[in-house]
Amino acid sequence: MGLLADRELRSLGQDPAALLAMVVAPFVIAVIAGVSLGAPPKVNQAILVAVAPGRVAPPALVTAKNVRVQQASEAEARSEVKAATVAAAVVVPADAREAPRVIADEHNPLTTAAAHSLAVLIAAYDRSPTHGITTVFFTRPVRGHTLGGIEVFGPVVAVFFVLFGVGFVSRSLHLERSQGILGRLLAEPVRASAVIAAKVLLMVAIGMIEVGSVLVGTALLFGARWGNLAAVGAVAMLVVTWGVLTSVAIVGFTRTSSHAQAIEVTIALLFAALGGHMVPLRNLPPVAATIARFTPNGAAIDGFLDLAAGARAIPALVEPAIVIGAYAFVLAVVALPRVRTANLV
Repeated sequence: MGLLADRELRSLGQDPAALLAMVVAPFVIAVIAGVSLGAPPKVNQAILVAVAPGRVAPPALVTAKNVRVQQASEAEARSEVKAATVAAAVVVPADAREAPRVIADEHNPLTTAAAHSLAVLIAAYDRSPTHGITTVFFTRPVRGHTLGGIEVFGPVVAVFFVLFGVGFVSRSLHLERSQGILGRLLAEPVRASAVIAAKVLLMVAIGMIEVGSVLVGTALLFGARWGNLAAVGAVAMLVVTWGVLTSVAIVGFTRTSSHAQAIEVTIALLFAALGGHMVPLRNLPPVAATIARFTPNGAAIDGFLDLAAGARAIPALVEPAIVIGAYAFVLAVVALPRVRTANLV
């Protein structure tokens, strides 16, 4: 195994352009994106007025800026506040004798005060009791600091390059098969699994260096803060491992290097589009944000951002671990059994 890994490393070292693309380019592009595009993620300060059927809100609120009036239940209003699609909600109950209720984040006192003022206005308009207005607080994780541009776009760029870089495994296997190199290796007392494992270990290492070059470089040069380092490393390992396993799985469904590359690019672009690489996760519409968080790369980006913003390590790791673990399980059950020696020689 050691000799095979050394062979792969020397082979990669003979291609400076590949190393440049895998290690240097992610850092440079992350800096460019962070400086030129990196406004802090949008904070949605809209207030939802959830009106029960049969009740009305003051007409002026319908066209008011940052106020969204719609028929919705209290449970739906709570869900929107919890998902951060709105900053707070005012629930107008079906019974006019009941005062409106406010649902807000206790760490956002300004929005809470604004929502309470709206509740008073609605109660006065409906002649509901204003003295009975209550506020139900939903507590979101306390953020250590507002994310800067480098911290928003750094993980996005790093994970994006992971999507494209790990394809080395499948392309390399097919190229060596077509050149007869694998046939000669497997003619020796070398198992196909050992050849694949050597490439996997190399690409996991390269992927970690790739992510590390972005995170460490931006921390040293631009003061980016990434939170708990052990948790950050765990998220990086999760997403890199998923990427490499995906590349290995592609071997089982392709016969040539060009075919593998086409599949890899398609998968990478699909996950990039779904996982929040085009627009920061915090700026995506609710449906798109939900979809992004169920992709391995989107869950990893969200984990990086939560850790950078001050979330505790274990809660921030739960989502990436579950989502990426589920994808890895599917790969192991469905795709990896197709990777057989007969496909490589």
